[in-house]
Amino acid sequence: MKRRLTIFSLIALALLISAALMMTSPVYAGGAPNIFGIGSFDTGTCTLESGYDFVHKLRGSLKGCFNVKVESSRCTPGGIYQEKGINKFVGMYDGGTGTFEARYHFMGKFKDCNEFDFEFFGHCEHPIIKGGGTGVFEDVTGWLHFRDNVEDGMVVNFPYQGYLRK
Repeated sequence: MKRRLTIFSLIALALLISAALMMTSPVYAGGAPNIFGIGSFDTGTCTLESGYDFVHKLRGSLKGCFNVKVESSRCTPGGIYQEKGINKFVGMYDGGTGTFEARYHFMGKFKDCNEFDFEFFGHCEHPIIKGGGTGVFEDVTGWLHFRDNVEDGMVVNFPYQGYLRK
């Protein structure tokens, strides 16, 4: 019973922190987000950029490939996993093409985050790096927030929302 209470307490705490971040996050500054969609694990349609570890496919306002480079990670004995790194998006927005880079911080709760065997929840924040964009994303700043859509311990997809500004 004590272990079950601890897991539920951690989940409740993470949800409260997420809600607080969402209310103060620039994603919601000035009203509704102006970009949104669904991210998913790539099934071979994206090209992994050199120096990156894996790639996700994005649909919605952003259409393209979201490359991920892990720079640091840690796993607590309670199953909380944190990861930081950099992203490179290659794709389309509003009829134009280009690239942008973002820093990211992921946090998730797993049954065992050394094995990634069962995820309870996960989310990540991606502030876009100003000056790192090309094409339609030249001089863009912004923010993306992803939340893992988890069913039976497995990530199905990860809806995103955020904003882009020049």
